[in-house]
Amino acid sequence: MIQRHLLLRKLGLAGVSLLCLALLLEVAARLLLPPARYHDALLQYDPLLGFRGIPGLRVERFDAEGAYPFELNAQGFRGRSLPGGAAPEGTLRIAFLGDSFLVGEGVRAEALLTSRLETDLLARGFDAEVYNLSAVDYGTTQQLMLLDEYGPQIRPDVVVLAFFTGNDVINNALELAGRSIVSRGDPLRPYLVGRSGSSRVHYQQPLLAALRARSRLVAEIERRLLALGERYQIDWLRRAPAGPRVVARLRAGLAPREAYEVFRSHDPQHRWESAWRTTFELLRAFRDRSRALGARPLVLVIPSQDQVSRNPYVLRLDVQARRITRRGLDELLDWNRPERRLAAFLSEQEIDSLFLLPVLRAAAAAGGSPYAVDEHFSQQGHQIAAEQVADWLLAAAEVAERSPDLRGRPLRRFPPARPEFARLDFRDSEHREQLGHGWIQWISQSDAEDGHWGWWTGARAMAVLAAGPGDLVVRGSVPATAALPVWGALQIVGGRRQSFVIERHGVFELRVPARAGGWPLSSEGYVAVGISQRVSQAMNGVPVGFLVREIAFEKAPRAAPAS
Repeated sequence: MIQRHLLLRKLGLAGVSLLCLALLLEVAARLLLPPARYHDALLQYDPLLGFRGIPGLRVERFDAEGAYPFELNAQGFRGRSLPGGAAPEGTLRIAFLGDSFLVGEGVRAEALLTSRLETDLLARGFDAEVYNLSAVDYGTTQQLMLLDEYGPQIRPDVVVLAFFTGNDVINNALELAGRSIVSRGDPLRPYLVGRSGSSRVHYQQPLLAALRARSRLVAEIERRLLALGERYQIDWLRRAPAGPRVVARLRAGLAPREAYEVFRSHDPQHRWESAWRTTFELLRAFRDRSRALGARPLVLVIPSQDQVSRNPYVLRLDVQARRITRRGLDELLDWNRPERRLAAFLSEQEIDSLFLLPVLRAAAAAGGSPYAVDEHFSQQGHQIAAEQVADWLLAAAEVAERSPDLRGRPLRRFPPARPEFARLDFRDSEHREQLGHGWIQWISQSDAEDGHWGWWTGARAMAVLAAGPGDLVVRGSVPATAALPVWGALQIVGGRRQSFVIERHGVFELRVPARAGGWPLSSEGYVAVGISQRVSQAMNGVPVGFLVREIAFEKAPRAAPAS
């Protein structure tokens, strides 16, 4: 009995000691550590919303004109600070709810949709205050929670919900959480579950969410474990497991990416149909909560870049689709399906809407570039969206009666492949239209001060060019600032992958031997080329590797005759 009593006493003391240690560590974490930053974007953890913009943030960003400040206000939003009282007489107050499209990290503050709208309305003789309640990677549930939090303070006349077809349906659905890398915040964000009258907010991992909300120490430990999972690609530690690859998905009769399932039809019991039902419930809630504030609701539907014009990444997927299914991407996907579903629902629910798909396609057809390299709006895209909202505000009844033209396909920017398109020479031209992600900054040969010219590339870069006879050749240079050796790989999508090692600084040449029978082609006759490498330096805070001067198909040089 005495021994048992002593054992229990020791266990009790050990438990108290562990509890005291945990409390001490928690106090230290709160004193020494800032709120955890789970996301790879400029966000910090929030116990209710999952994450939000960092209040008072100021960092430097770069565009073609040079450096510019990227700033968030005291509430963590981009744009004017929230008001302290009622609007001046005759001033229209507009609140926007959105995600990274409205945060607009890649454009200057004055070029942002919300800023341009305010300027545009002033030029037309109307005073307006536009407030931007947006954060990167937000879904509609998070946006409605922001409206509940800040709507009574703003007291808007109009509330605009910017709905992005590329990921908002995914971000709204607990059934789709963790299935797509387009939604990095899925394990953290709140979700609406249930239907009208019985809906409630839920988290993907309720117990962990409760611990995370109450303990900064738990949040920090989880953040570090997730970072390890991303770094070493450990699926059970990652926020968004890799899931089936493109080829496996196509062979299974699926869209090449989970996010592209939004362009396909499904059975009523499918998880995507459940996601659509949740989205419709959220849109009804948006209408009702806006009207409860005395504001007029407007849904601004933003299409993905893939819906507007063909880009190198889509050509890459088209190559794979044709190789696996013998059908091109345009035959597998209905690029207008999300807009048609939203148009029918919003009309039935008497919710005003604006669809940007037709006007953005028209801009692209006229030679414009409404999207930037990162697939968000360029300055032109923000300008077009601002003009459309301004027109709706000033002639709302007329605009609301129009039916959007939701026919057609994405613009094919690439002409049928010709021999001259089988070489990308970056000496005097950047060839931007044939480049996908991973091309950081172009330097022409005439502007090079240190002998290094061409495109600075990131860890992964992708380009498309016409197939030509001979080997694939990539030429470039490794600057003296790069660590050696440089490890990497070249791959023509649908073909072989060839590793390389560069062991000295200066000019290099990489070569992939010609393939018997030719390379897999897109519908336009192009091949997609991927370049991956280990990066060891940074440019304006962005990791970069070597410079690429040229990508081309060339016949292999003949071997010199034996003497």
